[in-house]
Amino acid sequence: MLILFSQVSKSYKIRLQNGLKGFLNPVFHEVSAVKDMSFSVDKPGITGLIGENGAGKSTLIKLMTGILSPNSGYISVLGMDPFKQRKELMKKVGIVFGQRTILRLTIPVRYSYEWLRDIYRVPKAIFNQRLEYLSELFGITDLIDRPPRELSLGQRRKCDIVAALLHGPDLLFLDEPSIGLDFKAKAKLRELLVRYVRENDVTTIISSHDLAELENMCDDYIIISNGQLQFRGTQEELNHELKLSNLLFVETEGPRDVPVETSLDGLKQLATEVTQEGDTLKISFDDSIEDIMKMLYEGFKIKDIRIKKQSLMDALTVGDRQ
Repeated sequence: MLILFSQVSKSYKIRLQNGLKGFLNPVFHEVSAVKDMSFSVDKPGITGLIGENGAGKSTLIKLMTGILSPNSGYISVLGMDPFKQRKELMKKVGIVFGQRTILRLTIPVRYSYEWLRDIYRVPKAIFNQRLEYLSELFGITDLIDRPPRELSLGQRRKCDIVAALLHGPDLLFLDEPSIGLDFKAKAKLRELLVRYVRENDVTTIISSHDLAELENMCDDYIIISNGQLQFRGTQEELNHELKLSNLLFVETEGPRDVPVETSLDGLKQLATEVTQEGDTLKISFDDSIEDIMKMLYEGFKIKDIRIKKQSLMDALTVGDRQ
C-alpha cells in the first residue's frame, strides 16, 4: 500500500476577533477542511486530486507529506506515519506547490540544485547524471545558470519540478503545478510530467481545480468537495459513474415525408436523450452512431452535423447544477 487514508479528519480554529479584545478573550470558530476521509493508492501511476478552490486539496497534500497532522484517523505513506516520520519520508518524496518556489530567486538555479544535493546527500556522480537527464527532458539546460527572477513563470515552474526530482523520489506531490500558466505552457508541462512518470514508474499525486486539465493524463481520480470524498476510481469508472455520452448536434431543414414526431420517437429509442430547439437536434448516445445516422437521414433534411465527446468537466458541471 503506497498511500492509505482511514477515516481522516482535519479542522482549523480561526480567531473571530482581533486586537486587544481578541487577545484577552479569544473566540474561535472551527472549520473542517477534511471530514472522515478514507482512500488508498495501491500502485504507481498518476492520480488526479480534483476539487474546487477551498475543497481541501492542499490540506490533503499537507497531511500526506507530514506538514500537518490529522485531528483523527490514520495515515500511512510508503509505510510511514508522515507526521511522526517526516524526516525519513522526505528522502523518498518530492513536492511542488504551484504558488511557491524552493529556488533562491537571486542566484543561478544551478546553485539551488547544489544546495538540494547537499540536503538530500545525493552522490555527486548520481546527481550530475540526474541533472543532465532532467534538464534535457524538461528543456531547462540553458536556464539553470540564470537566477529564477529572470525566468518566465513557465520556465520557473519547470525548474521547480526538476528540483523536486533531483533526489529520485518514489512519490511525487504536485499541488496545482500549472496554476498561472497559459494554455500552451500547461499542455507542455503535462506532456513532460506524463513522460517522466511513465519512464521512471513514479507514483504521482497531482491536484487541480480544473478537471479538464487532468482529464487525459491521469490513471485514476480522487474527487473531493467541501472536505469530503465524492469519488475514487479510474477514468473508466468515472465515465460510467457520470454516464458520459457522445453528443451529436444536428441542424436540419425540417422533416422529410415522415412525420417529425415519428422520427423523434425512433431517435429516442436509440439515443440516451434527444432534445429539439427549433431546427436543431441535440442527441446524446453511448454506443454505435450508425443506426442513429440512418434514422436521421431517413427522417430529416440534414444541413450540418457536429459530434462532441462530453468531457468530465461538462458532466460534473451539470451534476452541480442539479
